[in-house]
Amino acid sequence: MKVLLVAIPYKPAIPIIPIGLLYIAQALGENGYEYKILDLNFCSDPQSKLSEALDEYAPDVIGISLRNVAETEEQNHVYMQLKNFVGASKQYGVVILGGAGFSIFPKLILDYSGADFGVVGAGEDKTLYILRNLTAIKRPSIIYEIESDTDDILHRGTTESLKSYWNTYGKYYQLFPTYIPIQAVRGCQYHCSYCSYPIINRGIKKRDVADVIEEMDAAYSITKISHFYFVDSVFNMDKDYTMNLMKQLVLVHHPFFWRCSINPGNINFDFVKLMKESGCIYCEVGVDSFSDEVLKRLGKSFTSTQAIDLLQMLDKNHIPYSTSLILGGYGETPETLSHTIYTAQKYSSGSIYAFIGERLYPGTLLQKELSSNTCDFLYASPASQYIAPGMKPFLKKWQKDASPDKWSFIGQGILHEMRDEYCDV
Repeated sequence: MKVLLVAIPYKPAIPIIPIGLLYIAQALGENGYEYKILDLNFCSDPQSKLSEALDEYAPDVIGISLRNVAETEEQNHVYMQLKNFVGASKQYGVVILGGAGFSIFPKLILDYSGADFGVVGAGEDKTLYILRNLTAIKRPSIIYEIESDTDDILHRGTTESLKSYWNTYGKYYQLFPTYIPIQAVRGCQYHCSYCSYPIINRGIKKRDVADVIEEMDAAYSITKISHFYFVDSVFNMDKDYTMNLMKQLVLVHHPFFWRCSINPGNINFDFVKLMKESGCIYCEVGVDSFSDEVLKRLGKSFTSTQAIDLLQMLDKNHIPYSTSLILGGYGETPETLSHTIYTAQKYSSGSIYAFIGERLYPGTLLQKELSSNTCDFLYASPASQYIAPGMKPFLKKWQKDASPDKWSFIGQGILHEMRDEYCDV
């Protein structure tokens, strides 16, 4: 059985290796399935490239990964492309959808696209399950959970699948400052009110540290790239585990340089110092707000003081970072907004990424708290975005006055497109 794994085009500024597809490809190869990876981000006409690949490879099954959902209206074209890709693929074989973007809106996307199957959450074992039971599972179906003999990523890497992918697409990455993605821990133990991650990947699964180091060594031998990005939802989720991982990184023969996302809680100066010693060259700090009141409403596990302390520790250890904020979200007031902006400008030496409002996703604590049905909108629009009552004028003013060399606004178009009734102004 031949499987074509397709990464649909998002056209990011810097190409991103499709780590999810690589993990699935590794699982397929280990279980005797023939596969080919098609990354449509490197072609000017993705539809024609897909048709060409379908003709040449003649797959029995086509797996299509939807990496992200559309956060802004500018990204809505991804859904139209997906529908066209599915339509073309179904002429050749069975179509399976997966990826984080699919897992957030599984029924909506499966119905919309016309695919045969969908996989929610980790895709390795669920994809194998579908392939082994193609004739027994009714269509269309969404696979949420299965009984599995394996433990997903704990005993698999990406060595062989990365080698296959790199032989085809490595030449493109030579043009960019490329980072090899790697996953040490899958899942998230936190319960942020707006976040869909706990819904996508339930439970926590940690890889053996030796396996992580081995995969990094293998990736370097294939790509000659020593820069990595830990795609874990939160790098410091398990402090003891991460400390052990960093200690092992200090001991590797070839120095590795890496990036990550960290939580301001569950961290101290020794941890940050070890980050520096083990090769950390950049981290994303998910602060969201410097108001303790807002942090509590967002379900955050840390205080504003802890966030400030972390930024100062990063500065002292000369680790570059960016700070991400949510402005105008649930519980925001003009007073908390002003405090957050003032504090961010005072303590954040790095770039500040400010998300305007919050996208409502099904099953999240925020969606339940608001008793909102706006999460039923697949396409990003003013109707799918929440901004706290009365905050629109303040957000508009701040966006206009902010220093562009330090602040970047995500979703700023919402402020201009959103009718007043959508933000209760």
